Amino acid sequence: MPAAAISGPVAELGLAFPGVRFLVFGFGDRAYYMAHAATFLGTLEALFPGPGVILVTALKAPPADAFGDDHVVTLRLSPAQLGAMTTFIQHALESRPDGSMQRLGDGPYPGSVFYASGGTYDAFHNCNGWTLAALRSGGLPASREGAIFSGQVMDQARRIAGQQEPRVPSPPDMKAAGEGRSQCAGT
Repeated sequence: MPAAAISGPVAELGLAFPGVRFLVFGFGDRAYYMAHAATFLGTLEALFPGPGVILVTALKAPPADAFGDDHVVTLRLSPAQLGAMTTFIQHALESRPDGSMQRLGDGPYPGSVFYASGGTYDAFHNCNGWTLAALRSGGLPASREGAIFSGQVMDQARRIAGQQEPRVPSPPDMKAAGEGRSQCAGT
């Protein structure tokens, strides 16, 4: 999402990164996603209910520069749609009584930070379902039906982008990054 187009508490997450142009959000199992090395046991444990975590990645360059063109789909959103998706992300973040977000630690690469999520992660409420719910919150025709893997989520994003009226990109355009462990549920 273009950092300049985000408002409210979610916009504050990018303030720690001077020059940030885009914020990418991902949802995952807290123990698995924050682990320095994935293990077979950790992968199995992530299938069972456990605390969720939101990975926020600040980008100074366009998402395609960071993730590659094949892993980025541009979706055009009205200000109201972007606002609805921002509200969805805000509700996914666990906030302290003062309204600030609970920072848990640095993410896996420079410019990324883990924040506590009030949501539970498991095999049925996972990163791909979270991404599709985020898209639906913005009024986009995304469906969990038949979407198990990140490639299927990206296929839906490509379908949605293909159905949108072509026009010159503007600041409210959203970049959806995905596919791969580090960007599972990237929004």
